[in-house]
Amino acid sequence: MKSSLCAAVVTLPLLLAACTGGTQVQVDPPATPDPAVTANVITDQIVGWSAGTQGRISVVAYPTADVADAVTLSTAAVDGQGRFTLSLPTGAQVAPYMVRFQTTPREGCTGFFTQSVASATHYGFKYYLLDNATTNTVITRGLVQNNPGFTGTTKAGDYFIQRFYASTAFTVTGTLACPTYVIKANLNLKPGWNAVVQTINSVNTDGTVRDYTLTSPQTLPAAVF
Repeated sequence: MKSSLCAAVVTLPLLLAACTGGTQVQVDPPATPDPAVTANVITDQIVGWSAGTQGRISVVAYPTADVADAVTLSTAAVDGQGRFTLSLPTGAQVAPYMVRFQTTPREGCTGFFTQSVASATHYGFKYYLLDNATTNTVITRGLVQNNPGFTGTTKAGDYFIQRFYASTAFTVTGTLACPTYVIKANLNLKPGWNAVVQTINSVNTDGTVRDYTLTSPQTLPAAVF
């Protein structure tokens, strides 16, 4: 289990902040097929879960900067072995939070993204909220699905699996380069839920992400929660 100090779910084209956590010993799982997430369900096991304790994993939207305004979109039980089966939110649930990519120049930045369908919108998230019901403690840290070798301190070459809900089938390409971050995109999204890989290209000296790329491969790389 990789926990960050961030609880906020960030949608593009905003920069996804890099956070730190503890190191876990992990066994590399096999690659995961079906990046389109056609079943709309994630079944997995949390690495490092405290054996015998019960909890919940949730997808939470943050419509404002105030965490008091957080909205739980979907939630599922976590059993004593850290296993869960989470149904992703419906289109109606994410509809209020769907946005377009940055398709026009942004002040102070160069470049922008091109959508094959100009009116297409998406909702994306990377972090999950995790709480332990046995100890009645809400863990206000983000659980993230990452590469098995991730140490908790983000470095070039690390990757994270994000989930994007798309209003329709469309592609997204381009680069947005701003003074403090660079985002590259090469996406082929299907209607509904998609799995997207965020690959870190470079980080700042303080460990925050400087440059990353978003892709939608046919087969996802190995990843763990």
